[in-house]
Amino acid sequence: MGMSGKKILMIGVFCVVGAFLCVVGVFYFMFAAQQEKTFEVQSLEERLLAADTERDIAQQEAAELRQKVGQSIYLEKLLQESARYYGPDEESKREGFLWIDRESDMLLVTLGALNGLDRGHVLRVLDGDDPVGEVKVQTPLDVISYVNPVGQSMEDLPKDYYRVVWEQVL
Repeated sequence: MGMSGKKILMIGVFCVVGAFLCVVGVFYFMFAAQQEKTFEVQSLEERLLAADTERDIAQQEAAELRQKVGQSIYLEKLLQESARYYGPDEESKREGFLWIDRESDMLLVTLGALNGLDRGHVLRVLDGDDPVGEVKVQTPLDVISYVNPVGQSMEDLPKDYYRVVWEQVL
């Protein structure tokens, strides 16, 4: 074999190696494209699953709300039932207790609509016989009411329980 035979052989080997590298490159890019499409499909499936979960939660909340429709508290009916249950002694009460729930930032008194309280009524807060402030009725229920301090904050009332007096102005 002469020089041209070796040259042809080298060119042939070079072409075979080049073709092999091209085939490897083509398979690499095909594999990479397949991996990218698989990732996109998985991402879409995860988003669909999250959307389905959110839809299920929303449907459950809507069902719970539909169930609660019609279960509102009608104050008149509540007062009629309460008056029958508690009697005239409860209706004539003008003193009760203030309870401060610091964990939920709520103030509650043991007087309510059955006692004549309405939204906006003001009660005196006493520590024993000493006045320490006032609270205003925010939401009256049958024999309890949610209240807010007047002109002060909860921090101005360090104890958790106080006596309250409603001095009805006629």
